[in-house]
Amino acid sequence: MLAAVLSGGTPTFTKIGLNEFPLFGFIFLRFFISLLFVSAILVKVLNKARKELLPIVLLSLLSTANIVLFTFGVKRTTATMSQMIYAAVPILAAVLSVKLLKETMTARKIGGVVLGLVGMMLIVLLPLLNHSTAGSGDLVGNLMIVLGAVSFSVYS
Repeated sequence: MLAAVLSGGTPTFTKIGLNEFPLFGFIFLRFFISLLFVSAILVKVLNKARKELLPIVLLSLLSTANIVLFTFGVKRTTATMSQMIYAAVPILAAVLSVKLLKETMTARKIGGVVLGLVGMMLIVLLPLLNHSTAGSGDLVGNLMIVLGAVSFSVYS
C-alpha cells in the first residue's frame, strides 16, 4: 500500500519539490537520498558481482534517464498529464517485448495496443489540439514524459 501511495504520488511530490528547489538541485537531492538508502546493499553486491557490473550499470542508466526526463517533463507539464502518459508504460513494454524478446501477440492484444497508443498520442498532442496549456500541459513536457516512459519500459 505504501509503494502504491508513494509511486502514485510521485508527480504531485515532484511538482511540489520543483516549486521549492531548483530543477538540478531537486534531481540531485532525489538521487542522493536514493544512494543513502541503497549504499549498504551496494557495498555487499559490488564485492560479489564485479563481472556483471557493466550490464547492471548500463541498465541502470535507463532508470536514471527515466527519472531525469520525468522531472524535466513535470516541470513543463501538469502532474495529471504525466500520470496519464505513464499509464501507457505497459503498452510500450508489450510493444518492446514483441520487438526485443520476439514474443507473439494475438489480434485482440494488437488491437488493444493500437488503441492504447492512439489514446496516448492524443493525450501527448492535446496541447496542440487544445491550443491551451491550462489542463493539457506543454507539448515539450509531454514529449519528455513519453521519452521517460519509453526509457522505463526498456528498463523494466
